[in-house]
Amino acid sequence: MLLVVLFIRAVSGHRQAAVTENSARGFLSLHEPHLHIASLQIDRNEKTAVVSWQETDDIGLVRSFGDKLVLQTFSRSDLIQKSEADGDYNIQFPRQGFAHPPAAVKLLTPFDFQANNPSSEGAMG
Repeated sequence: MLLVVLFIRAVSGHRQAAVTENSARGFLSLHEPHLHIASLQIDRNEKTAVVSWQETDDIGLVRSFGDKLVLQTFSRSDLIQKSEADGDYNIQFPRQGFAHPPAAVKLLTPFDFQANNPSSEGAMG
C-alpha cells in the first residue's frame, strides 16, 4: 500500500489546497450551508482556518488534506488558547489517537471563545 501511495505522489506531485479566506468561505458554504460564519481567521502559516458560527457554539478547523479542504469541529471547552511572547495567539485542537497529535494553530489576533457575534457577515453573504 505504501508503495502505491509513493508512486502516485511521485507521478502526480505533492499538492496542498490553499487555505485562504475565500477558499475557506467557499468550502464552508458548500459543506455547512445552513450555518452563518460569525468569525473566520486564517492562521499565520496559511495552512488552516479557525471558524465559529452564529447558530452553534462549536469551533471549526478547516485544513488542507492533499488537494482538498476538510473540516473538523470541536467544542469550545476542548480547546486551549494562549498568547506567546512573539505576539501570536496559539490554539491547540485535540485530535483522536496517537497517530494524530494535537493541531496547533497560530493566529495574529485572539480568537473570541466567549460568544458569537450575530452582526457578522455569514458564509452565505
